[in-house]
Amino acid sequence: MKNVLIGVAVAIAVIALIVFIYVKMKAVTERAAAISEDVIARYVGLLQSRKYEEAYDTCLSDGFKKKWPKAEFVAAHQARVDEFGALQGWKENDYQHEANLFTSESLIGFNGILSYANREVFVLYKVDSAIQPYLIMEIAGSIGTSTSLSQGIW
Repeated sequence: MKNVLIGVAVAIAVIALIVFIYVKMKAVTERAAAISEDVIARYVGLLQSRKYEEAYDTCLSDGFKKKWPKAEFVAAHQARVDEFGALQGWKENDYQHEANLFTSESLIGFNGILSYANREVFVLYKVDSAIQPYLIMEIAGSIGTSTSLSQGIW
C-alpha cells in the first residue's frame, strides 16, 4: 500500500510539473508574439519610415542608449540606407526565452533578417519591453558564409 501511495504521489508531481512547464511555455509563446507584433514591428516600421529618432526614443532599451548616443544611431542608419539601399522589411526566423531563476530578468531573443534593397543582414534582438540589439551578421550568400559586422547600431 505504501508503494502505491508513493507511486501516486510521484505521478501527481510529474503531472503537476508537466502542467507547470506547459503553462510557462504558453505564456512565453504569447509574450513573444506580442513583442514581435508590438515592439519589433514598430521598430522596423519606424526604421523603414526613416524615423530614426523616434525609433531610438521609443523602442530601444536604456542599456543600449547608454552605449550609443542618439546622434550616432541616427547617423548610422542614414549611412546604412545610403550604402545598402532602403530597408525593405524584417523576416523573423525564431525566438528563444532567457530567464534567470534568481531574479525577475526575462528576455526573449528574436533572430531574423533585415532586408535592405542591396543587402540582407542577420540580426538578433534581445527584448524585454525594449529592444537591445545583440548580434549582427551580414549575409554573403548564406549564413554559413556570413561575416561579422559591428554589434552596434541596428
